[in-house]
Amino acid sequence: MGLCFKNASTTASRDPFLSPGLTQTTNLTPRLAQWLEASGHSSGRRLPSGENIVTDKKQYTPRPQSPSDIDQRHSSQLTSTVAMADGRNEARAMRILEIMNDFRTLQIHIASLITRNEATPSDEQFYYLDGYVVLRQCEAESQAILATHYNPGNIGLQSGHVAETEVQKATLQRIILDASTRRFQAHKIYLRASAAMRWVQMRAQLLHGDKPSQRHLNGLQAVDQRLRQELNQITDDHVINDLRNADRRKGYWLDEDPNLERMLTWIRLQR
Repeated sequence: MGLCFKNASTTASRDPFLSPGLTQTTNLTPRLAQWLEASGHSSGRRLPSGENIVTDKKQYTPRPQSPSDIDQRHSSQLTSTVAMADGRNEARAMRILEIMNDFRTLQIHIASLITRNEATPSDEQFYYLDGYVVLRQCEAESQAILATHYNPGNIGLQSGHVAETEVQKATLQRIILDASTRRFQAHKIYLRASAAMRWVQMRAQLLHGDKPSQRHLNGLQAVDQRLRQELNQITDDHVINDLRNADRRKGYWLDEDPNLERMLTWIRLQR
């Protein structure tokens, strides 16, 4: 269960997403740097303990993520070694682990849907039917998220001008934004892929192995209409509310989770 800060003060902090700045400097603990490297969210090259990790656009060399990159073995080590800025860096680190674990699970579920035998039409004439088109779109979008490098941009803090823990705070907040956005995108893909797979299964049940004919027309039209209705219901608002409700049921700390508008802006900036 996530950490809750019911009595913690909610003082306004400078938004690193909107702040100007040229250089990002972090001195993250070795355990945190190791986990960020494994998850694809490294802020730069890994250095020995005590050295600074300096990142700018020229130095940053990210790599694609995959579901297997997210290693929960570091969770207890991560939360026990992160320095505290406003008393919440430990909660921020835990929130990153929770979000990325959800992301990994979603990617596994998406892969299980799009790799099924029935996800590929048995006849080429059905290749462009709606359900199969959606499944191919989901496969491409899922791979695109995994291949998208983490680019932190400028967090608006200059080394030497602020406390190191404040730099860590801004870095963790930026990773929460990126991880939340990836999870949001993956959840939307999963919902669409699930709807398309239901279309495939309902169509197969209706045909019973026969080729479509006039006697199947009404049934097939009803199946197509249901798919369109389900896809229309998978709006951005529906996806974010679905995730938020699940987070609240688990008791997660959500104070710094980005809202929908901010995630959509982050997606546009990453293109």
